[in-house]
Amino acid sequence: MNNINNLKKDLSMIPAIPLDNEGVIIVDGMNMFHRQYHTFGKYPYGTAYGFINTLMKFRTQLSSNKFIVCWDGEKNWRKDANDDYKQTREKSQSFKFTDEERAQFSQALARTKELLNVVGILQVVKDDCEADDLIAYFTVKYDTHVIIVSNDKDFMQFVNDDKNVLVLRPMGKGNYKLCYEEDVFDLFKVNPKDIPKLLAISGDTSDNVKGVRNFGPVKAIKLISEGQITKANIKNVFNKKQLKQFIESYKLVKLGNEKFHSIVIESNDVTKIPIYQDGTVYLEKMKVILKQYDIKRITPVECKLLFNKQFISEFQENFCK
Repeated sequence: MNNINNLKKDLSMIPAIPLDNEGVIIVDGMNMFHRQYHTFGKYPYGTAYGFINTLMKFRTQLSSNKFIVCWDGEKNWRKDANDDYKQTREKSQSFKFTDEERAQFSQALARTKELLNVVGILQVVKDDCEADDLIAYFTVKYDTHVIIVSNDKDFMQFVNDDKNVLVLRPMGKGNYKLCYEEDVFDLFKVNPKDIPKLLAISGDTSDNVKGVRNFGPVKAIKLISEGQITKANIKNVFNKKQLKQFIESYKLVKLGNEKFHSIVIESNDVTKIPIYQDGTVYLEKMKVILKQYDIKRITPVECKLLFNKQFISEFQENFCK
């Protein structure tokens, strides 16, 4: 069996911003998994290793071990509302992988989730919700001192310097950029709160959100910067057909919309983490699974630094019905 002992431990260059364990780090699970799989998927347990090791870097650089990893549910309300949603991505992936590669991908995902669970990382998945909805839900509920880890541009709408809600965006080759309001404007030429308007008008090719026909990014930015995209004025900007296109697209890209208010986290939406009462028991359990996974570059003691029993208990008390 190939092992991953020779992999570089320093996976990521992450900007330091001490949260002093007050901040919550919310991870877009599949988004991170894809990046780790692309790098380490050729190793039997490489993706699981890459995922955990990256969380260790976050803990060190961000001074917090309050993690929530959000995954997509089996069903998708956006797909039900719009058949074209993410269709381009799905078609690309269906041609890209062989049956053997798809099986390998599924196995790597299962192993990663298993390792996260044993380490003691909160994982949430809810039927009919994307990870986007869950991330939006927890971001709004925590309200302040939140870092969202994802390169999905939709999350830029939450960036708020005053509340210290930021996005940690992977930039490739292990580099990450911590995005503030100024960074959002530099990237998109609109303020964070206007990101949904921009995507609803110009569209989002990555998710196959069509936007408004004949309105590209330049025109969208101009309309937004001039303050023309308001409830009172929008009918003067778009004709009836275009207005319908805008509203349909806006529902897909605006996070924390009416669907958000109906989210209720059930206990079975959260992966059941064994609450270790004894630190020695935890270390022994980690020793066994790391050996099983043939991972020698991570120690049980390092894993224990990721395990925040109090945070898990508070999460279960505050969120799980």
